Amino acid sequence: MKNRLSDIFRYSTHIYKAVLVLGSVLVLLYFYPQRERFPYTYSAGQLWHYPDLYAPMDFSVDEPAVSVRKRKDSIRKTTPAFIREIPVDTQAVFRRIAGDIGGGSFWELFGETTTTQTARKVFSELYRRQIIRGMPDSLVQHPVWLRRGNQVLMLDSAGYLPLGRVKRFLESRLNKLPPGERSRIMAAFFKNLKPTAEYDDAYTRKYFKTALDAIRPAKKIYYKGERLASTGERLTATQVRALDALKQIYARDQRNFGWIRLGFVLIVLTLFALFLFYLNLYEEPIYNNNAALTLIFINILLVSVMVFVTQRYWPFYVFAVPFIILPVIVQTFFNRRVALFALVVGVVIASLGVTETTTYGLVQTTAGLAALLSMRNLTTRSEMFLSIMRVVIVYAVVYTGYMLVRQGDWAGLDWRVFLLFLLSGILAVVLMHELILLFEKMFGLASDVSLLELLNTNNKLLRNLAEKAPGTFQHSIQVANLAEAIANELGANALLVRVGALYHDIGKMKNPKYFTENQTSGINPHENLPPRESAHIIIRHVLDGIEMARKNNLPERIIDFIRTHHGRGLVYYFYNKAKEQNEDINPEDFRYPGPDPFSKETAILMMADSVEAASKSLALPTAEQIDTLVDQIIDRQLQEGLLMNSDLSLKEISKAKKVLKSKLKNIYHLRVAYPEMK
Repeated sequence: MKNRLSDIFRYSTHIYKAVLVLGSVLVLLYFYPQRERFPYTYSAGQLWHYPDLYAPMDFSVDEPAVSVRKRKDSIRKTTPAFIREIPVDTQAVFRRIAGDIGGGSFWELFGETTTTQTARKVFSELYRRQIIRGMPDSLVQHPVWLRRGNQVLMLDSAGYLPLGRVKRFLESRLNKLPPGERSRIMAAFFKNLKPTAEYDDAYTRKYFKTALDAIRPAKKIYYKGERLASTGERLTATQVRALDALKQIYARDQRNFGWIRLGFVLIVLTLFALFLFYLNLYEEPIYNNNAALTLIFINILLVSVMVFVTQRYWPFYVFAVPFIILPVIVQTFFNRRVALFALVVGVVIASLGVTETTTYGLVQTTAGLAALLSMRNLTTRSEMFLSIMRVVIVYAVVYTGYMLVRQGDWAGLDWRVFLLFLLSGILAVVLMHELILLFEKMFGLASDVSLLELLNTNNKLLRNLAEKAPGTFQHSIQVANLAEAIANELGANALLVRVGALYHDIGKMKNPKYFTENQTSGINPHENLPPRESAHIIIRHVLDGIEMARKNNLPERIIDFIRTHHGRGLVYYFYNKAKEQNEDINPEDFRYPGPDPFSKETAILMMADSVEAASKSLALPTAEQIDTLVDQIIDRQLQEGLLMNSDLSLKEISKAKKVLKSKLKNIYHLRVAYPEMK
């Protein structure tokens, strides 16, 4: 049982993260917009008794089945019959007909008779047409197209004649002749007549099938916001078809909502896992701080839930949700990298719950980036208001550009959306300041607003430091000036560094006389103590400072400066003194508890604190001595690996050295030594 409990405590931080992620997913799932049921009953010709109905999204309505059938019937009636030519020697055909009419030898000796002349005239008229073999009677009234190689020629009604209708044609042309002659001529024609074309059944069927397959129901597009029915209006068949299509969309969404929720859960779990993986790799202090993780997740949930609730009940106002408070609040308490990742996670989650997913995601991502770049200083409401106005302009520009890309003209712009952007900015100004103060109290974190309050040297803690350890107080002010100058040069958070420097040595109030800057009487109590005990007292000021800071509710960001300003360094003076006395010593007994600095700001304080304290040992400092002192101290910190976990590069450390050298020379009023005039 004891082992099981110890395992639980060992993995408690991982268990908390799992609970945090799963709890967040359940909250998001609970507020995820439900697919609504279609609440209307209607029929063609009935009055619409409900409020005006507008299309909630773009959708299309298929052409009625009756219209499709009519178009297919029209295709069946008008599909052409394709024929192909048959080579025929028409002169030979006529000679055989003429021979059967009057006898070949007689005709050759005495020329054509009246009968043969009539036959030639009818023959010529008949063969001006294509005489078609095998053409079904059902296609007689259809257009006829002649295939000639790769060409298709459309024949008019006088350009073709089915073989089955030749008899009627001959009778109509020979009706004035005596019955005997008419019968003889027609018999000669039927005996010798050759068709000049034949019906191409395979090609006709293929063409007909292609024409039928090409028929697709026509679609009428209804765009979001388009009115579908008005109160008191009598519904037409077209309106009923639109309502039927909308009803089917709602029914389909209801059937698929379980799978939709599963997909949503998978996406959210993946996003949260990637976020935690990133924090573990690149922001380990935040990853190991459950309070910090909780704050980030609460902000993601806050904006996502606001978007989901608005989409469910007031979908038109979804752009009025002040989404940009997410990246700004996260940046206020942590840094821009974490805020950017939180922005991406929040935008993807929120976009999954709105109708216009692409539009919403694009607009909010761009506005969030603008907020991260412009809202760096939230110490006054006026600065916050100006930053918000810049973000509102970005909202408007990106929305306009996207709608022009999508629609190709200005018709797609809804000018009411610009008012929603302005409302979103105003709500952000109202909420942001209050939420920051609330989160500070809840999680013990510090924003720029509270940091400004901590700068006041008349507050209780700093006033006690000035009274009980005046030398330490002056040292802290000097370190704050040096550290702030370095932070400004390196682009770090100068306000945070200055506040951290003012409070980094408050632990010395417990035993002020054991620190040289407070020894005004010339008496050093360490002279009567063994080196190990002296080192213990010196090291103890870090732990005492952390304890005092927590009693006075200082934010964790400031406590980080107290615990890291010596890192895991040695108390060299007493360590060397113990070695000189040939004691059996363990270096760990003379080492600060740490940890080493893990950010630019805490590393800057370590450098400024060490250099400022060491500079007091210079009796009459020169520029060369100061340069040597700064190089020695910071190079030793590098060699010992105290700056390894910070974000400082070697180039930035070199810049920090230059700032320290310049500031210390100004503090000690060093001037160039001019030669005496002879």
